[in-house]
Amino acid sequence: IAHELGMTAMVEHHVFGEHARLRALIDFSRSSTRAEPAMAIGQHTEAVLREFGWSDAEIERLAEEKVILLG
Repeated sequence: IAHELGMTAMVEHHVFGEHARLRALIDFSRSSTRAEPAMAIGQHTEAVLREFGWSDAEIERLAEEKVILLG
């Protein structure tokens, strides 16, 4: 029913391929909204750790010990 009501948008995901996803239910006059594919596990882990000051060696060690997943 969501599709018939125009509540879905097609998105391209790097794992799932093209699929329907709920779009923003509200349209704003001064900003654009669009449906994006879901994030992959670990996709932003490295960037977040770097932002908090973690070094390359520390991040690599955590990945090798399987404490974190890197996307």
